[in-house]
Amino acid sequence: CEVAGEEGLPATLTLLHTVIRDNLEVGLTIFGADVVMEDSVIAETAPRASTGTTGYGIAAFNGAAPASLELRRSVLADNHELGLTAEGADLEIVSSIVRDTLVAADPEGGGVGINLLRGDDGRRGWLSLQGSVVENSRIYAVGVSDSDAIIEQTLIRDTLPSAGLRRAGRGIDLSAATAVYGPSTLVLRASLLERNHDVGLFCAGAEAEVEDTVIRDTRPSPADDERGRGINAVRDEDSGYPSSLTLRRSLIDQATETGVAVHGSEATIEASVITATRPRASDLTFGRGLAVTSHLEEPSFVSLSGSRIAVNHDLGISLQGSAITIDGVLVHDTLPRASDGRFGRGVNLQASPLAQVIRWSRIEKNRDMGL
Repeated sequence: CEVAGEEGLPATLTLLHTVIRDNLEVGLTIFGADVVMEDSVIAETAPRASTGTTGYGIAAFNGAAPASLELRRSVLADNHELGLTAEGADLEIVSSIVRDTLVAADPEGGGVGINLLRGDDGRRGWLSLQGSVVENSRIYAVGVSDSDAIIEQTLIRDTLPSAGLRRAGRGIDLSAATAVYGPSTLVLRASLLERNHDVGLFCAGAEAEVEDTVIRDTRPSPADDERGRGINAVRDEDSGYPSSLTLRRSLIDQATETGVAVHGSEATIEASVITATRPRASDLTFGRGLAVTSHLEEPSFVSLSGSRIAVNHDLGISLQGSAITIDGVLVHDTLPRASDGRFGRGVNLQASPLAQVIRWSRIEKNRDMGL
């Protein structure tokens, strides 16, 4: 199915109670048109026979006018490469399921659930994802580049690594492709990210606001048995943008290697819990709750308040070459490093000329040193 608008003559399409199945290349293509799809299914789109590529569920592109899609109470399942891809388009997805996106010819580039990019005309994409499920994708479940997203009351789970080199497998991947268009932005509320690989929420040169959300059981990348972080906020090497993370009233549970990692970026963490971080699978080191480091010779700046850092390994809070304010925080029961039984410190501040502030906090029952 294809719908395309023309300059001065916008096209619209409404699909109700419809099944689009067993087609080639793309189930539904939108060019500069407005589409509403409700109570419908797009499934089992097959790749192009000559190259083995595409097989997308839905593809939306700007044409003579911007493209838009409203997807409600619908299912995208068993498509190839990309369940839904959009460039510069507006997407509103409500009470829908995107699942089991399959690999096509390129084992390193296929299986993504939802992929939102800036359009060729420079227009940023926009995504509102509410009350939905994205599961059994590959590489990442939801990718946002040079665009903006709001995700609420959504379950993102069981993202697998790439089929070839077995890399990534992230829940949400948020990035800035260039320095020209500014950082990508994300608001994530009241959602659950679980059993993803590599990183639950990855931010590179992006702005993320996370509230009332659980990120749990993030697993290492099978390629090297490393990472498995709950959240990773990093300064982007290409654009030079730092990431900005706000984490409120949220739980980071059973990550691997590091619960929350901040590299050359800024973070505000309030009323949250980081707990039960597992040691790195490859060598049984790390297992830290909150790790704050410089990156690209730029420090990180973190404010941590009203939170609990509990039952992690090695170091509850680790800081190098950066600055942190710890206010009204409980850091307790940090366990020793699994590889050699050393450390188990509550707070470890190292190699930073910047001022550190700790006030109205408790650091207790840690194995090696409190501070």
